[in-house]
Amino acid sequence: MKKELPLPFALLIVLAGGLLLGYLLPKSDGSTMRVVADGTAEWLYQDTHTEDHGLDPEKFGTPQDPKGLDLTPVVNRNVSKDGTRFTSLKDGMIFSTDRTTVQGSLRIDATDLTPLDATKTWDEANVEANFDGPDGTKFRVVLPRLAPPTLPIQTFGGVGFNHLIHGETGLGTEQLVGVFAYIVVQGFADTYKNGELIASGNYAYFAVTQATHAVNKNKQEGRYDPAHPLGVSIAHIVVLPYGEHGENIPIHTGVAGPDGKEQIFFHVNFRDHFRVFGNRFLDKAAEVPVTASTTTRL
Repeated sequence: MKKELPLPFALLIVLAGGLLLGYLLPKSDGSTMRVVADGTAEWLYQDTHTEDHGLDPEKFGTPQDPKGLDLTPVVNRNVSKDGTRFTSLKDGMIFSTDRTTVQGSLRIDATDLTPLDATKTWDEANVEANFDGPDGTKFRVVLPRLAPPTLPIQTFGGVGFNHLIHGETGLGTEQLVGVFAYIVVQGFADTYKNGELIASGNYAYFAVTQATHAVNKNKQEGRYDPAHPLGVSIAHIVVLPYGEHGENIPIHTGVAGPDGKEQIFFHVNFRDHFRVFGNRFLDKAAEVPVTASTTTRL
């Protein structure tokens, strides 16, 4: 004879299961998001240039015929005295066309309850990234603290969902083409190399943004590919070599860039192999602007 659970116990089990599922998944009201990446990523080296030859014209073009505009606009490039070549990037060493393939993972669990910087933030985020360096070194980055409202940039309380950033928005940096960010988390990171803490308190941001295309060589505006109305998205890991008050905090990665100097920052991107949960634009009407195999609807 089969025993059946009394109705109150059965209801209790169903309720507990529902509560657990609700805890594990982002809230449906749009205040929480999750990003999960695992697999192939790209490691960006520092910008390639020499005093003699400047930026590689094959990658960056010339002032008369610029290339790589979706990476960094012309306004972020120094021009030689004779006006024939780009010599270097202006404060843009983390943005480069020199890159290599690595393996990594990223997990972001974020809550956005503060729309703009204020004295107090209700935002929260748990962030962890693990990835290999080009030489196989194991790196781990965690974000123990969100950015405070005292920074000279807008941080949306530390976590921002669905904002235009960079370019002429006044948010982020004007030296990049404006992009739409599904999520951006800003704070101060701890970095581990082969399990050893090598840097602490570095400004960092983790984001999922749309890839853009510059269409106006004079103004360097960004736009989205008409064939993909919601864009092709990228997950970013960026950790810079300075702290909350602008103090220098180099990250001694031990990785030599194309110019032979040690790279003291991280910029790692996932262009595939990541999923976004809980974003109302990515979930809407079964659109899949990341890739058909990686965007998940809740």
